[in-house]
Amino acid sequence: MKHHAILIASATALLTACGPGNSGAPPPSASDDVTDPAPQGPATSDSADEAAADAENTGNSENGDSEPFETAQSEFDIQGALSGSVAEGEWFTQPNWTGFGPPNSEALFMVRCGEYGMIRLTRMTDIDESQPARAVIAAGNESEEGYWKAEQDAELPSADFEIYAEAPVFDAMMDADKIAVLTDGKPALVIPGDPQLDEQIDSCRNQGSGTP
Repeated sequence: MKHHAILIASATALLTACGPGNSGAPPPSASDDVTDPAPQGPATSDSADEAAADAENTGNSENGDSEPFETAQSEFDIQGALSGSVAEGEWFTQPNWTGFGPPNSEALFMVRCGEYGMIRLTRMTDIDESQPARAVIAAGNESEEGYWKAEQDAELPSADFEIYAEAPVFDAMMDADKIAVLTDGKPALVIPGDPQLDEQIDSCRNQGSGTP
């Protein structure tokens, strides 16, 4: 009887050792089923730059500056100027130019012939030599835009603006009752049309075309 008990105990022990839960391999570790994330190294200069750019764009967007802006230029009220009062003064002609201004005073505005078929307009006003000011000459339905440039070595503060002699604005000036001379940051100068002005424009056109 004792011998049978020993055999049964040995068989039971053998079955237990060979069971499905005891294959002899160590139980799987929890880390074996999880893929380790790729190592995160220090940010490269490119990624740092991109992050900085993203932060800057985010800040600009929050402040309403998501798009680059340009300094807005002032808009001239041409029709408003042409509907205003004409400056006090009269036209007069000198050997090389025709001007407009108060009697017995310096001219406020001058017209003379330039080089290469241009007509030079001069306004008596103070312009920063390092910063040309926007200019518009308007008459009727025509206008011409450019920049006033401070006249060098002038006795009085003045600025020049040249326009091609055949520009349509000169035809309009010759037919107009009012001409608006506009300068950025300065009051509009409104002057009347005049036959002396017409003659000066014709003279410059003829000179530019080579007609005597």
